[in-house]
Amino acid sequence: MLLSTLLPLVLGLGAPDAQAANNGPMMWGVGPTFSTIAFPGGHPLKWPKLSEADAALMPAGELDDNRKIQTLDEVRGDMAVGARGVFYFNKDWRGGLRTHLFSAGANYNALDFTLEADKMLFNQSRLGAYGGLGLGFGKMKFGAEDSDAELKLSTYLLRGQLGGIYRLKKAAIEVGLFVQPTFPGLQEYTATNGTVSEIEGLFGSKDSGGGGTFWHGGLEATVYFGDFQPPKKKSNKKGGKK
Repeated sequence: MLLSTLLPLVLGLGAPDAQAANNGPMMWGVGPTFSTIAFPGGHPLKWPKLSEADAALMPAGELDDNRKIQTLDEVRGDMAVGARGVFYFNKDWRGGLRTHLFSAGANYNALDFTLEADKMLFNQSRLGAYGGLGLGFGKMKFGAEDSDAELKLSTYLLRGQLGGIYRLKKAAIEVGLFVQPTFPGLQEYTATNGTVSEIEGLFGSKDSGGGGTFWHGGLEATVYFGDFQPPKKKSNKKGGKK
């Protein structure tokens, strides 16, 4: 649903220029991307809470007084590795597809995919700056260093990004900032005693539990390989005999 909503928008941004160029991208590239969470200092901002019935089955010390999980490790100093591809519709707009394949954080992993649209705020022959939005989905898993407790959840996310790019003919380097409001779907918590509890997502009730705040932001760098030479403008002058 999220991707089908954004796709027509992205494809429509540069349609006239794209058709003029025989439906081919003005420029394109694909390559590895690396990112780290800078905010919050400990991810997530807030753990979800269990229902009253599930909370009654938990060992002592598993939850706080509000039935929120307190046995899992917050994420600090992670490094996410993935891939990103971009294609320029024209000099002002580009589309992108991103995936984060895994996160090298202690007792934490995340997988997500986003479809994105960027507006070029500044765009010269080699240097460019952009701002954009994205929609996507994914999964997260949190664990603990001293126990087998873990939390798994599906996620739906928005993404805002701002950065700069330096282009060569066949490669480019991009560095930017991102913020990623992330909304939980169905969550599954495995307690230290092996008890498994299902937790509702974003709209959990007071009795059923749910919630959790997984918004985060940080820094990202991408190395692209592709074709970053803008097409040459065709001359309208017609030759003739003297």
